[in-house]
Amino acid sequence: MNVMKSAIAITCITLALSACGGGNSADPLDPLEQDVEREEFEENEEENEPTMQEITYPFHAPLTGIGMEESLEEVRPIMFMVENSPAARPQSGLHMADIVYEILAEGEITRFVAVYQSEQPEIIGPIRSIRSYFVELAYEMDTLVVHAGWSQSAMNMLVQRNIQHFDQVYGDDKYYWRSEERYAPHNLYSNIEKIMEGAEDKNYRTSWDDPLDISFTDYKEFLYTDENGTEIRSSIPLEEHIEETSNAVMNEVDTDNTEVEENKEDVGLTDTSTANKITIPYLLGYNVSYEYDAESKLYQRFMNGEAHVDKESEQPLLTKNLIVVEAAHQIVDDVGRRDVDVYGPGKGYIFQEGSEIPLYPGKTWIQFVPLETTLTFE
Repeated sequence: MNVMKSAIAITCITLALSACGGGNSADPLDPLEQDVEREEFEENEEENEPTMQEITYPFHAPLTGIGMEESLEEVRPIMFMVENSPAARPQSGLHMADIVYEILAEGEITRFVAVYQSEQPEIIGPIRSIRSYFVELAYEMDTLVVHAGWSQSAMNMLVQRNIQHFDQVYGDDKYYWRSEERYAPHNLYSNIEKIMEGAEDKNYRTSWDDPLDISFTDYKEFLYTDENGTEIRSSIPLEEHIEETSNAVMNEVDTDNTEVEENKEDVGLTDTSTANKITIPYLLGYNVSYEYDAESKLYQRFMNGEAHVDKESEQPLLTKNLIVVEAAHQIVDDVGRRDVDVYGPGKGYIFQEGSEIPLYPGKTWIQFVPLETTLTFE
């Protein structure tokens, strides 16, 4: 996997990502279960020979770029505050979020901000309290917000900006439930269905009034049928997939610039090195790493050296795009609560298959780290 450096603006990323990630939405189109219009890409007369067909979709999910049969342009995303203390692991539903942020909360613990639009997990959580910089993300993305408790600065901002939200601690308990498998406060859960019930009860807006315009690479999607008749959905021809003609890369970005250059020649990509594994050194049991899988062309997440998985399905947490953003962090009270600058300027890294700056269709994980954090590449 190549690591490539460039000078482009992460300001646009924080406007399209941290200013960016459900609602009454359809699940991503599964070509194995639904009828889709398929343009034949490769024919083979032998019954048992592999075949390749191009799949076309009328719409694409705004937050992932993945092909859809129904439009989600007017479906308002929902943002959940998800705990990440050891007692909360493994979490539920993170594997189905379109976009996930991991950001330090008080002390040295991190918290997830998970945004849902294209998929609807049955269980999401454990759910915890909100911080002011999480509110900033929700405000820029125009999401409904789901949390349990708050810091005073976060509540002030929720009120001042008239952000529609659900707070289990103060009045919205009916839209949550407690699991008997864990002790409080690490056992609070909800899901999209309950939040949509709450939105109807509270007359909250479910339409997305200010949709994001995230740039994705123009990938064609294919349905590959192997010699055993197994069908595999892929965003690139399988021959290229196997031969690894597309590599994983890291683009270093600087928010002092004001425009994103999409052509790698224009941004001056230089200095390649390998990065099969990226380690992000949060402290005190929060050592995060991602490992690139050349076959699936996805990054798999690990916590303290162990695969991070979904609690119910045991599916690994995977992402197509991994973004690490250096941001100013400041302790603001004696409890250790922080203020994190989610707007920049600052420096960041985008890890993805290939060499294009726009995101690849798929899920995106965004890691906020303090300034001068040393990442490890292997």
